[in-house]
Amino acid sequence: MNQSGRSMVEILGVLAIIGVLSVGGIAGYSKAMYKYKVNKFTDQMNNIIANIRASFGAQKSVEGLNNENIKKMGLVPEDMYKDKDSDYPEHSWGGQIYFGAPYYNTFDDDGNYTGTFSPDNIFYISMNRLPKDVCMTMLTADWGTELIGMGAAWLGGSPVPNGFDYNKASEIFAKPGDKDYPAPYSLTKAEKICRQAEDAGWSSSGMTFYWYFGL
Repeated sequence: MNQSGRSMVEILGVLAIIGVLSVGGIAGYSKAMYKYKVNKFTDQMNNIIANIRASFGAQKSVEGLNNENIKKMGLVPEDMYKDKDSDYPEHSWGGQIYFGAPYYNTFDDDGNYTGTFSPDNIFYISMNRLPKDVCMTMLTADWGTELIGMGAAWLGGSPVPNGFDYNKASEIFAKPGDKDYPAPYSLTKAEKICRQAEDAGWSSSGMTFYWYFGL
């Protein structure tokens, strides 16, 4: 008598293949979604930068450039405000984004503190809690000719990159064309900075990623 059907070994083989394909499909989908989020975030930031320069460039001054006014002027997509009552937009990984005019501390020839200085035509964008891979993508990207400098650093209790001289490049602050610390970062330097940031946990009172742009 002829019999038809599949043996248990064959069925188990088919199930194993389906399992492998499913895992591969999930991994591929997760990778694609992650890349989509990174690309979307990069596009959002480019648009925000362009909006700020267009809105404040005519007056050639960053006076009034802060989170409250940025929101009122509609320069940031509404869907980035997870809390509609907050002036602080959030990126896809849960960190807040800050806008403003930077300042740095000034000293005399003897090293004594003399005050602070804030230019009229430079603004910053800063944020916290970026994953390591996204941090590396941001640091190694070309942000255009208006970029003055960018970096990632442990800034203590401040989410704002203030208090140091943005005219001088350093390990935590790269500048376009600088011989020792050029922007964009190399992959090796970006990995080092962003690994330190990830190890620190990107707490709201800790690591900050930031750009300086000219109008």
